[in-house]
Amino acid sequence: AFDQKKVKDMVRYEASQQIPFPLDEVIWDYHVINRDYLPGEEREVGLFAVRKEAIDDYLLEFTQEGLSVEMLSIGYLGLLNFVKYDINPQEPSIVLDIGATHTDLILVDGERFWIRPLPHSGNDVSKAIMAKFRLAFPDAEKLKIETAKAPQQATEKIFKAVIQPKLQELVQEVQRSIGYYRSQAGDVKFSKCFLLGNGSRIVGIKKFLEDSLGMPVDRVQSIGRLRVSRDVNVKLLQTELSAFGTALGLGIQAVGAGSCRVDLVPTEEKIKKEIHRKRKHVFFAAVGLLLVMAAAYGILEGKISKIQSAMDDANQDRIL
Repeated sequence: AFDQKKVKDMVRYEASQQIPFPLDEVIWDYHVINRDYLPGEEREVGLFAVRKEAIDDYLLEFTQEGLSVEMLSIGYLGLLNFVKYDINPQEPSIVLDIGATHTDLILVDGERFWIRPLPHSGNDVSKAIMAKFRLAFPDAEKLKIETAKAPQQATEKIFKAVIQPKLQELVQEVQRSIGYYRSQAGDVKFSKCFLLGNGSRIVGIKKFLEDSLGMPVDRVQSIGRLRVSRDVNVKLLQTELSAFGTALGLGIQAVGAGSCRVDLVPTEEKIKKEIHRKRKHVFFAAVGLLLVMAAAYGILEGKISKIQSAMDDANQDRIL
């Protein structure tokens, strides 16, 4: 066990040193790596910060739509929560979520993790196809999607000429990231890669990553611990699941089951919501008390009326 307040004070000091902006200009939170530590060993902490003006802009968009924001986190932390909760890799693993504009890389090593957004995306492949075949972007995007259905000879031609060089750039960044992580954490052997995002559908990507990284690659297409409602279109969910990792992970955090609970809702907003909730509770408690008092008053009034009636009858008998 360790002193939480002491840790919080130390983290705040580190935040003031590490975050390249004054702390009053950012919203920040931290995550303590919950692993076994040797006596006297320093705790490992992840720091996460976003400019306050960016947070305010997000909150304003929801407020204008009449929505109350209860939790605000970062996309790749949602992805981390999904991976830790539903996939739960038992060996050091690589997670790649390839989106339209960037790729989220997460190295999962027990309770440790290391995150890096990579400047490689599905759109890069589409732009390469666009340049190679002189197509408009929508046509290039369509060709990228339909390549998987094309005859093998045509697929191999497009893959080698256009797709493979872009995937090679991605692999180089992954290997560079693994090298950096090992320089910080020791000689860790990563044994599996989990592939998510719509970019995971790029033709030939699974085999290319397996050959280049020297490990099995699993394109995430099913869920393990999560359960779905009977009303959900399971076939559609399975088809699109690889793009839902971040959203599912944020939902896992929202119900309190996430391993990483970083929340970037400003403190003043949290206080305001808590005061509002307490006011509602006080209001309902007051209404309840008034109802009880009214009921008690009605019962008491009824009893008084009966007593008064009995006394009147007794007095009448005496007169007679």
